[in-house]
Amino acid sequence: MKKEAPRKPGTLQGQEIPVRVLIADDHPLFRQGLATVLKHAGITVVGEASTGHEALTRTKSLEPDIVILDIRMPDMDGLQALKAIKAARPRTAVVILTTYQNADYLWTAVLNGAAAYLLKDAPGEELVGLIRRVHEGENVLDTGQIRSMMQENAPEPTPAPTRGILADLELTDREKDILQAIANGLRNAEIAKLLDIEVATVKSHTNHLFKKMNVSDRTQAALWAIRHGFIPNRGGSSNKA
Repeated sequence: MKKEAPRKPGTLQGQEIPVRVLIADDHPLFRQGLATVLKHAGITVVGEASTGHEALTRTKSLEPDIVILDIRMPDMDGLQALKAIKAARPRTAVVILTTYQNADYLWTAVLNGAAAYLLKDAPGEELVGLIRRVHEGENVLDTGQIRSMMQENAPEPTPAPTRGILADLELTDREKDILQAIANGLRNAEIAKLLDIEVATVKSHTNHLFKKMNVSDRTQAALWAIRHGFIPNRGGSSNKA
């Protein structure tokens, strides 16, 4: 039987996979400019929000794939809105887009569920590429950076996971292999080579893995793995029981 050729990343039966984005920022001109950039790149902007509370409300009603979220906004700042959005819709990815190059903000954003953290002075094509990588389940934040932040903020080593935690997820052996590879920072092509499978198969397993873990992206899957000791955040060996 002829092997079916894997689809190209970002395509579905030869077509671009639609990405539905909500823009949350308190500056109307910035929202309009960003919407123009995204629409020109073929990304669907399903709505806009000018406050943190509005971002949460519109996320619930519009159910976007990705929310682009500013940090400084009225009535509920972006980091508070991020936490509320992830509690309400864990499978919606959130990209923080801000003027603040602040390690504490970055760490808080990752802990609260952000898939990525980007500065507003980044080129438009960088943001578009980042959105597509998040939507396709690719690496955005460096796992080593996440692990370093955990070491700085958590003085004790992460304990090994209990059998109950992993059993509750009902991960297959292949999904465990892929989770460990994701947590170690490997990209889809690298995982495919390591496990001797197609990249499309890695994407399929990754999608199932994210659904079981109730996460939206690779960053949060890696954070879960490090937090629960699936791989150590410092010296020691992992426990995949």
